[in-house]
Formats: sequence, structure tokens, C-alpha cells
Amino acid sequence: MAVYNYRELEPVAPGDSSRGVSLRLLDEDAFARAAKVKVRALAVAPGGQTEPHAHVWAHELIVLRGAGALCGDGGEQPLEAGDVVDVPAGSRHQLCNAAAETLEVISLDIRR
Repeated sequence: MAVYNYRELEPVAPGDSSRGVSLRLLDEDAFARAAKVKVRALAVAPGGQTEPHAHVWAHELIVLRGAGALCGDGGEQPLEAGDVVDVPAGSRHQLCNAAAETLEVISLDIRR
């Protein structure tokens, strides 16, 4: 069993056209063995956004801090701390932050 603070992990750039986004890979050790669930912590800076994208797997987004919007197939939906988003497999989506503080989100990718 291990306890750590995800904010102490080294952030990495997503490697796409995202702007103002850092990514922390929470599953490199504990969850890697299961390989069916991937856990990521995303920080979207004010004015930043992820690249519009879709996955072949479903995932959940949990907003920890800040406010922003989820843009995609269902239009634009406002997000705030405490919100949970169910993103179906194949659904095109993008996180956008037009607020003054960083938007922090945990992404749980459910790969079957």
C-alpha cells in the first residue's frame, strides 16, 4: 500500500495541440497492472484547453477545483468543482478554461 500526493508527481505535456494543459500520470505503478483503468490528473490553466478528441473507451471526469466548460457532441456544458462527467466511448469532447483559476480534473479511463 502506498500513499502519495498527486500534486508532487512530475507533470508532463499531453503531446498534442492542447494549450496550457499539464498531465500527471497517477497509474504508472499501482493501476498499471490492472490495465483496465487509467487514472490521470489534468490541470488546465486559465485560457487553456485540451485538444478536441474522442476515445474508444468511456471515461469519467471529476472536477476537483476551478470552473470551465466541457465542449463536444452535446454542445457546451459549464463545469465547476464537484461535477462528475460521464463521457461515453466515441464521444468527441474538449475541456476549456475561461476562468481566472486553474481547472483541476481527475480522468478515469475505463478500458475494456
